[in-house]
Amino acid sequence: MAENSASSSVVDGEPTDSGRNHGAAAPEQLRRSSLSPTFVVGAVIVVCVAALAGYLGHGAFQSRHADHQRDVFLEVGQQVAIDITTIGYDDADTDVKRILDLSTGSFRDGFRSRSPGFVDLLKRDQSRSEGAIIEIGLQSETGDSATVVAIVSVKTMTAAVPEPHQHEYRLRIDERKTGEGTQVSDVEFI
Repeated sequence: MAENSASSSVVDGEPTDSGRNHGAAAPEQLRRSSLSPTFVVGAVIVVCVAALAGYLGHGAFQSRHADHQRDVFLEVGQQVAIDITTIGYDDADTDVKRILDLSTGSFRDGFRSRSPGFVDLLKRDQSRSEGAIIEIGLQSETGDSATVVAIVSVKTMTAAVPEPHQHEYRLRIDERKTGEGTQVSDVEFI
């Protein structure tokens, strides 16, 4: 039994191709097309949030890395300022070795060549000095190198003058990262 009408045809209870209205979308098609823009907007939002989180995470990582590097430069500068100003005649060879271990380049070469005469002078005069950091700061930083400025108070004693004499010095310490870590490439009393 078949029914014919102007808008649709049904054969045995099933619509035929000729019975579909091609001009209007079926309710199922309407539902799918109404979800599609929502899905696209949701996907765009998720991608934007993920990109923002990645960007902010990368920025935070770089900031932590820069802070850590700055701290390393300051720590090495402080250690070198103390090591250079704290030397005793009885441990001069060990003190000099400690300075050489933290240095690199022409500073290391120059200090190494001058250290035997310096050690002899310390031992002859039975000299001892003790340095203490008053203030230290980062003057500049560029990539893997930095310049640290330190103000150091130094007490100096000798066998001839056992009463400590106190002096203050300003040091400019150039540092750079090498394969052996952060090392001193120059020290200047300013």
